[in-house]
Formats: sequence, structure tokens, C-alpha cells
Amino acid sequence: MAERAKKFAGPKLPATLGNVALSVSEYTSKDGVTSVKGTQLQNGEELSVQLMSPARAANMMKGRNDVDDRERVRLWEDRFANRRELSEFADRTNDQGVKPGGVILLNNTRLDFSDRQYYAQAAYGFVSDPEFQAAMSGTVSLSKFADGSMRLQVYQPDKAVLLSPSSKDEAQRAVKEAFDVRSPVGSGVMARTVIVTILEKNEEGEAQSKAFYMRSASFEADLGNGVQFQLSNGFGDTLKRSQLDSNSAAAAAAIAAATGVSAQIVIDRMSEAAPEDSAAVQRIYDVVKSGEASVALTPGYTVPIVRKSMDNLLKRPELFHSGSFAGAIAIAIRGADGGALERPAAYAVTSYSALPKSAPEVTPTPAKEAIRAHERLLSAGGEKPSSSLQSRPPARFASPGRDF
Repeated sequence: MAERAKKFAGPKLPATLGNVALSVSEYTSKDGVTSVKGTQLQNGEELSVQLMSPARAANMMKGRNDVDDRERVRLWEDRFANRRELSEFADRTNDQGVKPGGVILLNNTRLDFSDRQYYAQAAYGFVSDPEFQAAMSGTVSLSKFADGSMRLQVYQPDKAVLLSPSSKDEAQRAVKEAFDVRSPVGSGVMARTVIVTILEKNEEGEAQSKAFYMRSASFEADLGNGVQFQLSNGFGDTLKRSQLDSNSAAAAAAIAAATGVSAQIVIDRMSEAAPEDSAAVQRIYDVVKSGEASVALTPGYTVPIVRKSMDNLLKRPELFHSGSFAGAIAIAIRGADGGALERPAAYAVTSYSALPKSAPEVTPTPAKEAIRAHERLLSAGGEKPSSSLQSRPPARFASPGRDF
């Protein structure tokens, strides 16, 4: 018995990983079986995976009212009949392969306790060539509108930071990074969106949370190469170029209070504000400035969508009615001619877990995730924002302003 216990000693591994987006580092083959090794986009952890054989799937995926063993194997053989094997993705002569540095999707990834190895039911190419494509991971929100347009946003709750007027320099650095429109993948620019969460106690001493949104401003300008569509760059530039409503003004007021900007500058950017709206914005500014309320900022991006990919997205209604979900998006960063895209655009979206086929009664939202991230920061004592912006050259189609 002691020997048996010793045999299976080791770190505790999760039994199921769901859908995994794996940044490929290498493929290996042994006894005719190919494995893929890489880093999970969702958590940065390394992972090695094989695909289930029909016999292994029949053993691992048993149900309560299942048929006999041989029939189960036959059913899985039918299901895997048209499956692409990992050896095909590893083949560099295959146009449908996934090169090292690319991203492969692994469906329904599970641990086989008999050998402590992870196996997936199927694999799909997501980012085939890292020279031309890239991936982003986070809390994904996909919306469609009556005019046929779509909006794709990716938020990063793991990069949420507390903003405090008592640490103004740190707050300014965090805000500068959150409004930096240089694309996180490839080159060019990408519109920013942020969620500002405010936690304060009511008269009964109960904690209350609110969330507000603010995003990059877009405008037309000629910076020497003709009139082009531009994006604001930095909080001050965004404030200057935006007409704020009550929601975005609340977000701006909290940021302004933490970074030393006047409340009046925010109020002046409100279009036709009613007196009660201006008063509400001033109140938010005051409670943040005095330290009576805690503020956190969750950064994100609004990602353009490749037009021909929209029809494929529409075939998956669960992506739209789920509100938000943990997932990844695949982004084109170069055109067919090899030239870098000024506006990297998404061509695929995936979730890390199965999404409901019908709209849930309680819909997850990016704001709820941002509030949870804020609460985690407070319980952990907060953390300092990154003080080092990536040293990349200014991109075209961005305002030259480099303020915070």
C-alpha cells in the first residue's frame, strides 16, 4: 500500500481544464503519438497535451447509462473520424498547421488519473502563423446591434489596479498605461476601454459597488499624411476630445480625483449636463479625493472585427447572449502582402468553457468581473501598478499627446 501511495505522489492537478488556448512551444512524437507543449493563455502555466484515442475517450468519458465498452469505443471512433490530429498541426509543410509561437485550441481537456497526463478530445488552429496573427486573452464581451454592427471588447481583470490620491504618481502611471492606444499585439493602435469601479460604505456601513465605463475618443485629423481617423492617447487627451455622459463622467471624475486633475475639467466636458448630474459627478470626485471611497481601474480594449468573420460569429448566438466570458480572440496583425496592419482586427473568438445555448437568467458582465477584481485587490492589500510602459515608438493614427 505504501508503494502504491508513493507511485501516485506528486502535485495535485485539476481534473478538467475545459477548453484550452495553448501558445505552442514545441511538438514531440513518441511511438507514433504526438504531444503538444506550450503555455496556457488563460493563466500562463505550462501544459503538455495529447489527443484522446477512441479507446481512451471511451474509458475517460463514461456515462451512467452508457453502452458496453466495445460499443463506446465504436461511437468515439465515429466522432473522431474527421478529427485533425496533432501531427497535422505539427507538419510545417501543411498550410493548416500551427507553428511554434502560434496558438492551438484544445477542446474538453481532461486529466487521465492513470498516467497523470492531460488529453483533449479535439484540436483546432487558432493562430497559425505568429508572424501574421496573434491572440489576446481576458474577459470577452461581444455585442451586436440593430444596424448590423458588432462590438468586441476584451478586459483584463488580472491587470486591475487600485487608484489612490495618496499615491498620485503611481495612479498617473497606471492611468497612462490604461489609456495607451499602442496595440498590445503587432503594431499600430487599438482603442482603449476602461472600467472604473468605486466601493464605498452607505449610512448603514454596508459596502456598495458601482462600475462606470470610459473609452478612447476618435476623431479625424491630418498629421501630415492626409486626413485620417485617429484615436486619443492618454487620459488628458481623451478627456479633451470627449463629450461625456453621466456614466463616463463618473469614471473620469474618479480618475481625476486620484490623479490630481480638477473636477471642473471633467464637468466642463459633460454635454448639456443637468445640475443633478454635475452634482453627482462632483460628489464622486469628493469622496475619492477624501479617501472615503476606494477606486480601481480595469483596463481593456475595443477590437475591430474582420468583416468577413462577422457571419461566422453570428452562427454562434451563445457568444452574444452570454454577456461576458473568459476566453481568447485571434487577431490579424499583418495583411496578405505582409505589411503591418495599422488597426489589428479580430477574426475568431473562443471561450474557455461551454457557454449556455440560451440566455442565462443572471448574465455575467465585464462590470461584475471588474468589481470582483476590485474586491480581490482590497482583500490582498492592493498591488502597485506596473511602472514600465513598453518602449515602443509612437504609432500612426494616435494622437501625439503622451500625457497620462
